[in-house]
Amino acid sequence: MRLREEFSSRFNNGMQCLNRMHVDEMCAAGFRLTRKNHVERAG
Repeated sequence: MRLREEFSSRFNNGMQCLNRMHVDEMCAAGFRLTRKNHVERAG
């Protein structure tokens, strides 16, 4: 039972890390898109 708890906590930590990376990528992509739109509008 102890091993299972440790595994699930490690798994949850990994998922949180992945989610954070995914969110960062989405934010970066969104920022790039908005910047591109601004540049096109200004030009």
